[in-house]
Amino acid sequence: MIARALALALALVVVAVAPARADDAADQAAFTAASQRLAAGDAAGARAAFEALAAAAPDGRWADDALAEAAALAEAAGDLAGARALWGRIVHDHGDGRLARRAQARLDALVAAGGADGRFDAVAAAHERLVRAAAAAEDPHAALTELGAVLDGAPAYPAWFVAAVWLGQAWGRIGERRLAATWLDRAIARAPGPAERFRGELERARLDADAGALAAARTRLTALTPPDAVAADARAELLAELDRRAARSRWRHLAWGALAILALAAAATLRRQRRGWRAAGRALWPPPVEVAYLAPVAIGVALVARTGNPLAAAAVERILVGGVAVAWLGGAVARGPLALAARLAFVAAVTLAVAAIAYLAVVDDQLLDLLLETWRSGHDMR
Repeated sequence: MIARALALALALVVVAVAPARADDAADQAAFTAASQRLAAGDAAGARAAFEALAAAAPDGRWADDALAEAAALAEAAGDLAGARALWGRIVHDHGDGRLARRAQARLDALVAAGGADGRFDAVAAAHERLVRAAAAAEDPHAALTELGAVLDGAPAYPAWFVAAVWLGQAWGRIGERRLAATWLDRAIARAPGPAERFRGELERARLDADAGALAAARTRLTALTPPDAVAADARAELLAELDRRAARSRWRHLAWGALAILALAAAATLRRQRRGWRAAGRALWPPPVEVAYLAPVAIGVALVARTGNPLAAAAVERILVGGVAVAWLGGAVARGPLALAARLAFVAAVTLAVAAIAYLAVVDDQLLDLLLETWRSGHDMR
């Protein structure tokens, strides 16, 4: 009797589980099909398929995954109201699931950006779109300018401070320091709390440092009161960075001094070779053949560089101008009589001049700091 009861119970379990497994397999196939549509570039179709899966099997194993995918696609498309509704369904219907915490975090972020009633959804969508556009563009000026106009038109936007700080940082990264200072100053003036004000002041000090105003940056930092230990560490790190930049500044002065001495030495050599200053001046024209070949190439490279990052373009232009100057003056000296020892000294002088020019090019516009930051953190306009 007991054996029959156990057999009957087992049979009931098998009968109940078999359809569930079949349903899971069908849901998984539907989820895979929707994912394939997304991979093929059909974001709208993929979102509709994910939502259809969640509606057809609201209690299925794949329902919350489908809702999360649909919500993320809604955010990417700028449909923040739809995204809020989809994330909210996960929180409400799948509160014990593994995606509930992520859904709540995204829901909170959307409410913080667009308001509980969605009043600023359009502003938040434009904000996200323009951030992505600026990150993807070789020349982000248009996207950054448009974002500034969006913020000007929505002063009550809940994420205004965050967006203004980001905009200031973005302008600073491409060398537009006046615009960067304007937006950072506006963000500081509208900081909603001490922590936010500290963040704005920290970025403003960093901008001062990038502009070479190390004393102003240090004064700003020492006047700050960190709101927590993390902020204190950030201030200490930037103060240490100021020390490193001060050391580089001393090397910068040495580089300029070396170039001045080398130029005077070249002029004196020309005068001695030509037996007079007027003859030395005439020796510079026509330019050496090296300049005739180098100048057109330098112009082409400079024009190409201008299509990229303005800081990198400025460094390239300085290097090219310096290279043409070294080739012109050095070529004029090399055309005159030089003993073996003088030729060796000439080669050493040219090498030193090129090294000094390259160093000044990457230091004067803080390109070295940009390269180091990119190496540590990766390229991320956000």
